[in-house]
Amino acid sequence: MVSISCDGSYKDRMCGIAAAIRFQHTLPPEIILPVFKAASDCTRPAMIGKDNDFYIIAAAFYGKSNNAAETAALGLAVKIARFLVVSFPLRCTPIAVWSDSRNAIQEVLSRNPPLYRETLELRRIVEKYPILISKAGTRCSDEGNRTADRWAEKARKGLTNQCKGGRPS
Repeated sequence: MVSISCDGSYKDRMCGIAAAIRFQHTLPPEIILPVFKAASDCTRPAMIGKDNDFYIIAAAFYGKSNNAAETAALGLAVKIARFLVVSFPLRCTPIAVWSDSRNAIQEVLSRNPPLYRETLELRRIVEKYPILISKAGTRCSDEGNRTADRWAEKARKGLTNQCKGGRPS
């Protein structure tokens, strides 16, 4: 089973998001490289990397709240999961997506009016494909969540450092 942990980081209107993808078995580059391409197509310019047993996709952007960052991180993970299910159904089904944000999970799984316009698309994806969204344990208990948290913070700090001295135009 493929497992994707996601997390968001927010401070001073800067958001960082990350998805940490873990495969039960090592997947060949012909699967990993298209995942990175698809992820950078569905989010802001993405950082990619490998951290122990995880493939990492992270990005940063200006945002308004921690909930916006967490929901965007969950959105990134869901879109990566959809890409894997559609492109490699025999190797990547089902997919577990883990988030430590109860608010982001409720935003995607709820029937209430969405807070973010992207939420409707995420709801349709989750209803259509074998993607299981679950609440991760606290930061200290889940390796995937710790990895995603670390990379989300790294992405946010990278944007913050890039913008020192004022917002870029």
